[in-house]
Amino acid sequence: GLVSDIKLGFPLVLGFIVDFILAGSDRYFIAFYMAVSAVGYYNPGYVLGSLIIFIPKAIGKVLPQLMSKAVDNKKEYEAQRMLNYALKIFLLLAIPFIFGSMVLGKPILTILANSEVAGNAYLITPIVALGTLFYGLNIILSNVLFVRMKTYAMFKMNFLAAVFNLLANLILFYFFRSIIVAAITTFFSYFIAFIYI
Repeated sequence: GLVSDIKLGFPLVLGFIVDFILAGSDRYFIAFYMAVSAVGYYNPGYVLGSLIIFIPKAIGKVLPQLMSKAVDNKKEYEAQRMLNYALKIFLLLAIPFIFGSMVLGKPILTILANSEVAGNAYLITPIVALGTLFYGLNIILSNVLFVRMKTYAMFKMNFLAAVFNLLANLILFYFFRSIIVAAITTFFSYFIAFIYI
């Protein structure tokens, strides 16, 4: 029993580590290729753009248990309905958030930080918000893999996205010294993980 639990849980632990690398590695590349001040410009835009992620993370605390209970009781349609509602709720909030971050990103960054940060990072917010849309969908859809006990597939999804992010940042920052590169690689990493899942 212990061995089967380790086989099930170990990919989850590795997945959380890879997810941390995916979320934070771009700042290290910015600091390495540019300056620490560029990280100070990038981080507020990234945080504002990824603000909507709290919804799928909150859903992810409740949805697996409810879906597991429905599947165990041979009520697959209920599990599918819960998943569909979770996806619709997230999309109903995330899509307006993306358009709002395009329009209001600069004024909100000015209020949260200052006009210098807003002037440098206002393009980061909508790009990261669009990437966060796919990341949130990944979180919600990975609940299906969790219920089906396919944790290795969850790890592979995060690992693929993290490797792409690291390689893309390494290559693109060599040629283009801009914080927008980190936002674009973040978007594509989350999009690739979404396509995989």
